[in-house]
Amino acid sequence: MAPNVVRIFLYVYSPAEFGLEGYSLLVTHNGTPLVVDEVSVGGAPDVTRTEPGPFTRFTNMNIIFVEPQSGRWEIQLIDAERRPVGPPAVFDLTADEITRELYVRYRQE
Repeated sequence: MAPNVVRIFLYVYSPAEFGLEGYSLLVTHNGTPLVVDEVSVGGAPDVTRTEPGPFTRFTNMNIIFVEPQSGRWEIQLIDAERRPVGPPAVFDLTADEITRELYVRYRQE
């Protein structure tokens, strides 16, 4: 991945269904909100890699941010009304971070 690029993968699902549609994320980087226009899609999920491996995960939404990656990234799942759902995930990245792909998964109870 190119320098100063962070990719976030989301998989939101329920035990009775595969991916759930209509969810999005609130993302802040060092406390500054970032623009997220994408929403999750329902049905069978995509995968993060085309080949099976230890980093292959289900996903039904992904976002790419092009900016310096170092610092704190806070990711919060939100519903269609933009209400927080579930706990936020926090990632602290360094300037020389090799893995700049963040993965969050939420299971609807």
